[in-house]
Amino acid sequence: MSTDKQDAPKPMAFAVMRNCHECLRGSIKDVTAAFAAKDGAAVAELWRDLRRCLAVHAQMEDDGMFQLFDDKFDGACKEFPAQHEEDHRLSNAVDAALEEGGDSAGAAAFQAWAEFFEGHMQAEENVMMKLTMKTADTPAGRAQVFHDHVLSTVIEHKDVEWFMGHVAKVLEKHADGKPRPRVFVHGLQSGSTPSEWARFMPAIKAAVSAELWAKMVAEAGVDGPGMVPEPGAVGRHAETAEGLAKGNEPAAAASAAAKSGPVVEEMGVEKTGQPGRDGCCGQCVVM
Repeated sequence: MSTDKQDAPKPMAFAVMRNCHECLRGSIKDVTAAFAAKDGAAVAELWRDLRRCLAVHAQMEDDGMFQLFDDKFDGACKEFPAQHEEDHRLSNAVDAALEEGGDSAGAAAFQAWAEFFEGHMQAEENVMMKLTMKTADTPAGRAQVFHDHVLSTVIEHKDVEWFMGHVAKVLEKHADGKPRPRVFVHGLQSGSTPSEWARFMPAIKAAVSAELWAKMVAEAGVDGPGMVPEPGAVGRHAETAEGLAKGNEPAAAASAAAKSGPVVEEMGVEKTGQPGRDGCCGQCVVM
């Protein structure tokens, strides 16, 4: 496990939501390829998994993130619930076309949905990416906000463990040379309590390659505990010596900076405004 604290990536809890979008984009590519190959069985399986994944992600937005941002930022997300209704209408049309009209009709309906949905994701990103940093003053505070207002909405969802593993698997396939799977997994760890992370971690480990898992453990210590304190707990694992050694410190910026050099914030850039350790402007990794 890497103990070079200066090089250790910093977890970004709200990166979970942005990387869910990258997972959905990857899944859209996979369904499109299956239609092009005229592989009806693959279309059916991939489309089913895409909708299953989207159901969990949308619940995090509908029941948590939209309300959070509307309350804190003067109705910033007020247009998005109606867009989700249109998403439901168009995705239901894909189901109907596949059932009644076969692959050709299904492909046309899917293309209509995919074009709409890409525009919807871009609209959400344009609004919310710039606001996540304003939800709290420190990375630890933002992780707590993410946990309390977003992750908490799906903790009891029947598909939540499957969802976490599925997102990580698709991000590994569609990483495009970027650290998307690690940023997603590390961000989720930072926004989970130890007991929640104990549920999510096995599903993620089983879903990704052994090589990727070992890399994420070495770089970010994702085999450690979740970083949000359990209700009633005092302190935070990330502020212990063990946590600092693993690079798992979503702690106050001043403390982290003193121990680890420049702080890479949720937008993927250092406080200097220069690209962070991953050489990324943040567009690909966080919301």
